[in-house]
Amino acid sequence: MSIKFIVPKKLPESNIQAEFYLRCKQEGINCLLEYRVKGSRFDAIIYKGEEIICIIEVKNLSKSSLKRRLDGKRQYKQIERYKQYGIPVICIWDASFIEPAIAEVKELLHV
Repeated sequence: MSIKFIVPKKLPESNIQAEFYLRCKQEGINCLLEYRVKGSRFDAIIYKGEEIICIIEVKNLSKSSLKRRLDGKRQYKQIERYKQYGIPVICIWDASFIEPAIAEVKELLHV
């Protein structure tokens, strides 16, 4: 018995998280996936010692959804809730946002 592989239309968010994690490790950045705190589960956090530097939220949006989000026409309650922790929230909207996110993390870490 075999199963035919069908290429997904979009890269799964878990793959984007894995790529981000790998890039963090390559840069020597402390990253933890699927971090839970106070009833929330963050896709990833960046930490230094005992301090959480920022929250990473991954969404793999279609081109049209991404355009609406970048135009400010689409909001996410989850991201707004995460901002209430008082920690920067970095969003990775698709795989092309991984490198800009790494650059933003490095700025926060003063690297």
